[in-house]
Amino acid sequence: MPVTLWRSGQRLLETTLTLSPGEARDFSPVLEGDGPIRGVVVDARRQPLAGYTVAVFRDERSLGHTDTDEQGRFSLTVKDRDPVTVRVGATVASMRNSRFTVLVVDDVVAPADLVLEVPDDKLPSVSIRGRVVRADGLPAAGTGVEFGGMDGLGWGEVRTAGDGTFAAGGLLPGVYWLSVHDPDHPVALLGQRQFAPHADVDLGEIRLEQGGRIVVVPRFAAGTSATDLRIEITDDRHRSLGSMRAAGSVLRSPAVPAGTVGLTVAGTGVACARHEVAVQAGRETIVDLVVEPGIHRVVRAIVPPGAGTPKLLNGSVIGDARLLGGFALQRQRDGTWRADVWLGPQDCDVWVGSNHHPRLAGRATIAGTLPAGAVVDVRLHPQ
Repeated sequence: MPVTLWRSGQRLLETTLTLSPGEARDFSPVLEGDGPIRGVVVDARRQPLAGYTVAVFRDERSLGHTDTDEQGRFSLTVKDRDPVTVRVGATVASMRNSRFTVLVVDDVVAPADLVLEVPDDKLPSVSIRGRVVRADGLPAAGTGVEFGGMDGLGWGEVRTAGDGTFAAGGLLPGVYWLSVHDPDHPVALLGQRQFAPHADVDLGEIRLEQGGRIVVVPRFAAGTSATDLRIEITDDRHRSLGSMRAAGSVLRSPAVPAGTVGLTVAGTGVACARHEVAVQAGRETIVDLVVEPGIHRVVRAIVPPGAGTPKLLNGSVIGDARLLGGFALQRQRDGTWRADVWLGPQDCDVWVGSNHHPRLAGRATIAGTLPAGAVVDVRLHPQ
């Protein structure tokens, strides 16, 4: 049984208890000495910024968070003296569940008394508006317009009103990936947009397209099962269009654009693969899909000395010059990153990289003749 102790949003202890059936356990943990990380969040004129979130991370694991008071002050504690990353975030009142990062400070060691100055070009100042209409020209009410910040900036969503209009104020300047999500239409990928400080942006009318849907009828080869089958839908640029959802013995897609889309298949014990499907607008396409067993391999990424610790590492599998699937790596105690992958019997290339600072990338070839359980090292290099 994993156990975590928190106090006021701060993670104080993590441990695991092994319990026997019927056992009564007296659990009395002893906490190590706390190390304070405190300070104040201000703007470029040293005016306090109230209501901002200050969070402490180590290797992308949250150690705690708090909000600044009216004087911009905050106080957190960590239980050891290893370096941590401090991030300052701002929310956008007009967006749902938004939190955008405005400042990142690496390698902070407790105890620390910090003055965190947020530059003017990172303060919320952008206003955005527009209107979304359905494929039949009627207003798209209740549709989500998502703003995903590049380079880990953050994420937020605004919903359209009954007449299809939307508006959001107080957004942070920066580069965003914009997309529109409506349950009756394919995701509209609007691409990257850069918003300058104090910009007033009118995105105009966004018309959604009529799409089709896919129904996959899986047939499992010997040695595979439906326990952990995952199918992602991508366009010709390998951008995600959604996931297939189980519905009884079949998997159904959300609405996807008409034309050719890719289905990337993955899962524990399942060989990652890609299948192309022609989708027709207004119709349902039935796909009879054979799911093949995979050979287990371990991808281990090695970060070069002095490069810093990546926030995230993701990988891709390439076979026959096609993207067969992706995977996320987990950081290990020895500083390496690992992922379990299941591949077919053919030779494959794996690419591993980080899109955030530090930007790293590397590749390796996995021979189809490698035995199950083989570890393949991918040495990363600065980009």
